[in-house]
Amino acid sequence: TLFPQDARARSVASIVAGLMPMLLLLSFYISNEAPMAAFTAGAIVLSLRMLVRNEINFGGCAALGLCLGAALLTKISALVAAPVIAFALGGRLLAQRARPFVWLRTLGVAFAISLIVSGWYYGLVWHRFGSPIVLSWDHAGGSAWWQETGYRTTEFFLQAGEVVSRPFNSGIDSFGDGLYTTLWGDGLWSGVSVRDFRPPWNYDLMI
Repeated sequence: TLFPQDARARSVASIVAGLMPMLLLLSFYISNEAPMAAFTAGAIVLSLRMLVRNEINFGGCAALGLCLGAALLTKISALVAAPVIAFALGGRLLAQRARPFVWLRTLGVAFAISLIVSGWYYGLVWHRFGSPIVLSWDHAGGSAWWQETGYRTTEFFLQAGEVVSRPFNSGIDSFGDGLYTTLWGDGLWSGVSVRDFRPPWNYDLMI
């Protein structure tokens, strides 16, 4: 209804509206999720722009390297986007039979800048812990991680229904309950263990 004559604008508005609840939830906390998503999205947009315009140039690749490096500096999850971007842009260069110099001036520049922006951090981590990547469940990071035995059984993935009687705390009962309660509500109260410290949403309305 906002853009009756513009189908593209309606599509963008629908995407923004669909993603807004998650962004609002994340904005309640001090987190690196939203910046990582923003920088990764920027890298993807820059890549798509070069592919659509069929112009893989130095400036675009430099900006791509900055975005990708900032995303990797924010969170290691951004690493998932790097090979996809490299495959897409590399495929276009391959189709154009680009010379080695063009590869270095574009993809080489992008990943070199990305390495300069974020590489120092992973170098420090590697020097301190013996590995460039330390995840939240690694003992090297000072955390202990365990998983309840039930999460590894077929019953956990095949049963569901507890969400009807316990709409916010059923995520530990089954995969289906966890998916439903986090998709339609603030399942497990955003990870807090004490009811008094849960986010100030309208839980009655959410139910």
